[in-house]
Amino acid sequence: MARLGDALDDRTGFRGPLRRAVGRLFPGAWSFLLGEVTLFSLVGLLLSGVYLALFFDPSASLAPYHGASTPYVGRTLPGAFASVLDLDARVPFGLVVRRFHHFSAHLFLASLVAHAARVYFTGAFRRPRDLTWWVGLVLLALALINGFSGYCLPFDMRGGTAIRMLMTTLGSVPWIGGWLATLAFGAPFPGPLILGRLYILHVFVGPALIVALLGAHLFLVIRLTHTDHPGPGRSERLEVGSPLWPVQTMRTTVVAFLVFGWCALMSTFFPVEAVEVYGPFQYTNAYAPLLPDWFLMWIEGAFRLLPRQLDFHLIGAHFSNPFYGAVVLPLIVFGGCALYPLVDERIYPQPLHGRHLLESPSDRPFRTAFGASGLVFLVFVSMAALDDRAASAFRADVWQVNVVWGILTLSVPPVAFAAVYLWLRRRRATTRPQTFLVPQMPARKHSS
Repeated sequence: MARLGDALDDRTGFRGPLRRAVGRLFPGAWSFLLGEVTLFSLVGLLLSGVYLALFFDPSASLAPYHGASTPYVGRTLPGAFASVLDLDARVPFGLVVRRFHHFSAHLFLASLVAHAARVYFTGAFRRPRDLTWWVGLVLLALALINGFSGYCLPFDMRGGTAIRMLMTTLGSVPWIGGWLATLAFGAPFPGPLILGRLYILHVFVGPALIVALLGAHLFLVIRLTHTDHPGPGRSERLEVGSPLWPVQTMRTTVVAFLVFGWCALMSTFFPVEAVEVYGPFQYTNAYAPLLPDWFLMWIEGAFRLLPRQLDFHLIGAHFSNPFYGAVVLPLIVFGGCALYPLVDERIYPQPLHGRHLLESPSDRPFRTAFGASGLVFLVFVSMAALDDRAASAFRADVWQVNVVWGILTLSVPPVAFAAVYLWLRRRRATTRPQTFLVPQMPARKHSS
């Protein structure tokens, strides 16, 4: 083995980079493992997706069904819907793998959002790591788009309704909406092409872009090194943490087993969306009382919350509710997140070499209050998607619920901002500095 290693080293010079990689230090805080949860859930997502793609038929063509799902035998079904029924009933482990894919996707998005929140509230997005933040935002946007395309594919009532909303949204873009809808669908709704195009987006284009962006994100993290929380022995010029081997490797292995084990456990005992209950999409149904997944409820809530009185015509273009909810609102949210590092630079100026240590949310009142108010706003907008259920529970009209909820959505976030900001300002004025005892830990000099 030694001679083989020497031969490989002579040809590749792998020992030097390997020694540096093994000696790399990693922070010990549990919150830094959120990125690894995201990574391993994506691995599970890709592996299960490959298996499902072998048996899925992305076709909207209608044909008599003669498969294993008894209630639908003899009925005329879209090819995509029929293939999902057979995937659940006939394909070995098909139902479990489809559930695994479902739970991996939700864990991937949830951990991605939690990771982004940790980066924001601790100030890890500050220059020179602002590029890493921007790459992560694009990664999150692509994950949301890929998640949307995924639940369109079964072409059940839920997926078909989502495709209808997609066409409505594309058509609502001022001046170019008709061209965008024609480019995407290629025919009047729903058309024979859209499922195949969504399939290509979901199975090939989306995953390739996500993996490429994740690789760029990891490269930037390695190039700029990890940030760390202030504490014993830590400084802007000194990295303190656990080496890759063996400590961090053991932690990573545990995280991998926990992620795969959780997804397998959920897949075994908990059902996911039952396409046989929803039934195939019916073009004649103008409305289906079905909600999107949690990560897109804020867009659905905006659809329902924004009044039609905001619609208007300008220079031959029509500005309408779908455009505001599915185009303008996401642009505002992601644009605000992308621009905030530049704003934060003005509010909390700091030398470039002094940005290795993270900041406590309590030490940055404006940043924390702004982020908290933004989260409150998104939660309230998401809950607006439940307007019909709230109207039924309170025996009121839907428009009445929307008026009340709209007032709350506009008023509660500013109140949350003021409350958090004033509380943190007061807390900073009364809190005494902390002192630390310094233990012996692996350390090395850090250069920004």
